[in-house]
Amino acid sequence: MTNEAELEAIKHQNAITLEKQKWQFRKQELTFLEAGQHLRASISSFGKYRAW
Repeated sequence: MTNEAELEAIKHQNAITLEKQKWQFRKQELTFLEAGQHLRASISSFGKYRAW
């Protein structure tokens, strides 16, 4: 059976892994949000210059 120190080490390692994964997801989310803003901006500017 594992002792308390080993359990704490496992908890700590899992917390580090979870934080890294969380920030990877957050960075990806921000990339998608930024791409959406650029897309909306280009669509709205396209409408300004379109000849009707």
